[in-house]
Amino acid sequence: DKSPLENMHCARLFEICTINDLNVFRKFDRASYKQARSVCIAGILYTDNAQHFDLVKEVRKVFETSLEVCDVDLKNFEDGFPTQYLQEVIRKNTMLWIKVILHLADVSNPLKTFDMNKLWAMRVVDEFFAQGDEEKRLGIPIGMLNDRDKVNRNGAEHGFINFLLAPLVISVVRVFPMCHPLGTQMVNNMAQWHQTWIRESKPPEEDIQKRQADIDKCREQVSELVTRKPRSCKRDAGQPP
Repeated sequence: DKSPLENMHCARLFEICTINDLNVFRKFDRASYKQARSVCIAGILYTDNAQHFDLVKEVRKVFETSLEVCDVDLKNFEDGFPTQYLQEVIRKNTMLWIKVILHLADVSNPLKTFDMNKLWAMRVVDEFFAQGDEEKRLGIPIGMLNDRDKVNRNGAEHGFINFLLAPLVISVVRVFPMCHPLGTQMVNNMAQWHQTWIRESKPPEEDIQKRQADIDKCREQVSELVTRKPRSCKRDAGQPP
């Protein structure tokens, strides 16, 4: 009963790999296959949103314990990763970054262009509403985002970005300064969703200002990360650019 969808994804992956022409692990020895299998399962299981905030906490912990290494000027990364950063951040937490990258990709619609974000968001909401219709038919509790009679499409995306995605993206950008364009795009999309919501829903001024405050807060956090104060960081002289 734990992460049933994600467990199904794991099972299907290894089921597909029983087909010889599709088995990407066929040249692995037993030890390498065991390690790869473990990595795949751990990464896929962390795409379950039930794990989301635990993942955010882990990323924040890495930043807090490696503050002097992560909190650097972007110019420090122009010629490659500094040695200290590679050792204390990347190599020390490799499995965490596998989980983070896969999960971030899974929820990354609001990090794309607004037009692409809107296309995918509408499809996701359609899926939720279809599930809600079936829940109504069966007489079982309706999921929080599944009731087409209560959920505003444009408003729902604001909540998803503000409460779920932004804490993850901002935490990731703190550790990976070169990812700041993702944060910038997220905030720009958030603002465009806000304008679409105002135009189509005609909400009360109080609600408009409350959501604008959310956007302003996210924009300020992202801007601070882009212009963070430079710190020195040792670079490996032999590392290729």
